[in-house]
Amino acid sequence: MVYCSPEGKIRRALQERALPFLPLEQFTPAAVRKAAKQYDATMIHAHDAAAAVTAALATKGTLPILAHVHANHENMRVVSAKSLLFRYCAKRFFHIFWVSDSSLCQYRFARSVQEKSEVLYNVIDLDDLHRKITLDPEEYAFDIVYVGRLSYQKNPCRLMEVLANVKTQLPHVRMAVVGDGELGKEVLCKAKELQLTENVTFMGFMKNPLKLMSMSKVMLMTSRYEGLPICALEAMGLGIPIVSTPTDGLQELVDDGINGFLRDQNDALSDCLVTLIREDAIRNQFSDNFRQKALQWNDLTIFRETLRKQYESI
Repeated sequence: MVYCSPEGKIRRALQERALPFLPLEQFTPAAVRKAAKQYDATMIHAHDAAAAVTAALATKGTLPILAHVHANHENMRVVSAKSLLFRYCAKRFFHIFWVSDSSLCQYRFARSVQEKSEVLYNVIDLDDLHRKITLDPEEYAFDIVYVGRLSYQKNPCRLMEVLANVKTQLPHVRMAVVGDGELGKEVLCKAKELQLTENVTFMGFMKNPLKLMSMSKVMLMTSRYEGLPICALEAMGLGIPIVSTPTDGLQELVDDGINGFLRDQNDALSDCLVTLIREDAIRNQFSDNFRQKALQWNDLTIFRETLRKQYESI
């Protein structure tokens, strides 16, 4: 097995896992076709809708393709070039994994791919999660943490709006924003506009943010749409309650009022954050509940066997 993608931070992540990497000059059908031939591939496991379409156009039916959709993209829920291309190319997929129930059910042409579709939730290795915490010698002290891309999907400027609301009740609240992206400058400007420069620390990309997460009281997410984000699974494993907009996989991971809160409006999101920051007893109970759910959720054996079944089916 070899991982193919354009060059980037993925190279180091794969090196740390001792996984082979075959870089692509461009993410195009021609480049994928060349890589498949170079590696003498017998199948392609294409991660996300765009990659699956690219693989289908590259191979033109000459290689089996396992499609794996990792988010409930807005343009997959409506008639669009992306949703139509995926439907057209689906005849070349021998199986399709979807990361959440909503990503499958809300796909505009779900009925046409139902027979070859299966929901496969993301999982993480809890032992490895706690091992990585010990690798960070730093100490942190944040009330709120956000981990993710600063991109349209994640709606990061809304993080600042919610934090501004929290500040009206907790003037010295502290938040860490971990990640970078195309909206980074816009989010910085938003923080200055809302006079949050003393309350928020922009950490940029962190290879290992787990200790910082573990030393925070609550995770905030304001995504427009999601799949089942790894950072949320990590928060669950660490017992960090999540306050989030009610998007896709978060609705399956977060049990409202038990291990976190799901709210639509900024005022409601900020009120939930204030409750969890102020009320140690509530936060500790949510934390215990989340850790218990993590033990049930993260069954690596079932996840691996589900993948193995499809790999061996060809």
